[in-house]
Amino acid sequence: MRNLNLNVLAIAPCSVGLIIDRGLFAASTTAMSLEQLSLRMAVIFLGGANNRGALQNASRMVEGPTIAALLVTQLILSDSSNPNDCDIKLDTAAITNFISTCSHCKNVFFIEEVVEDEEQMVKIIRSIHTSSDLILVGRRHIMESQIMDGIGEWSEHPELGVIGDDILASFDIDGRFSVLVLQHHTVNLDQLGSTS
Repeated sequence: MRNLNLNVLAIAPCSVGLIIDRGLFAASTTAMSLEQLSLRMAVIFLGGANNRGALQNASRMVEGPTIAALLVTQLILSDSSNPNDCDIKLDTAAITNFISTCSHCKNVFFIEEVVEDEEQMVKIIRSIHTSSDLILVGRRHIMESQIMDGIGEWSEHPELGVIGDDILASFDIDGRFSVLVLQHHTVNLDQLGSTS
């Protein structure tokens, strides 16, 4: 199954999501249909195309009847650097657009957290999972950071990304929340040019 997931992620011509169901959906659907669910959803935003895709998907999902609340937490790493200014501009635009679009929604919340070290990051993310039924996170992140490198040292499932694998899918976290790890498909401009 893991090899299948990795192969799909490597060659898929579209965005791909991997769901880690920790019992929430299985337990819920035995008693009620999916349409009757009332979920508390969260997005952990670290920047980059995958995280922008997660944010975009959450923006659509919150319009449906099954989402009771949405919390978007942007983690700003104090030691991060990103050589790609274009990604930073796109991240800023995505966050600004999200805040503008959802400003009228009483069940949507946005917070920024500055992260100083690995311990603080884990603490913040684990506090998010205790109040969430479904967490969306991008598979890859854009910044170079010792904090992310430190967390990623113990990664066993690269298909889930650093946050999805090392923190959210870890067996030492209690709870029946589920995690949706997104790999956002980006159009290759070289391919478009070659086919036209």
